[in-house]
Amino acid sequence: MPNGLTISWFGKIINHINSKIMKFLKIALALALGKFFLISCSDNSEDLTGCLEVLPPVYLSFNVLSAESERDVFFSTPPEYELKDLYFFRSRDTNRSDTIRPKVEGSGEERFFRIEVDNTGRSDTLSMNIGANSQDRLTVTIKNTDDVCPVPTIDKIHFNNTELIPENGKVKIRK
Repeated sequence: MPNGLTISWFGKIINHINSKIMKFLKIALALALGKFFLISCSDNSEDLTGCLEVLPPVYLSFNVLSAESERDVFFSTPPEYELKDLYFFRSRDTNRSDTIRPKVEGSGEERFFRIEVDNTGRSDTLSMNIGANSQDRLTVTIKNTDDVCPVPTIDKIHFNNTELIPENGKVKIRK
């Protein structure tokens, strides 16, 4: 009988130790999760643990105007060009294999073009083509917002090395 009591007593000690270890692990896990949630909701812009890794798209909205008449060359009546005449290529697309067509937004004479800008780097340079006309260079510089979880946004826009200033969220490209 003494051996049976020893094993039973030893089993109780092991069970007691196991329950203490499990309690410790549960507390440690709760503290770790608590710290994660506190960090993700903190105002500390140095600590971006809770920010999303998927960046929202950045769009450039614009109209193309005649340099002489200031009329919109696509959306005036009558238009100088058809919508299909406007297309872009990214500067790194040396084979010109990925034609980018801008989307049309708005209605009537309030229409404008919108194109998605590559927000994975500091700038995106596009070759803009209207019909058979020469290529123009459109460069969009990207910056991050000063939010707790920064997102990319447009910083500067240059058309053929001339800075364009947005008005009401759009730029006017004079051609």
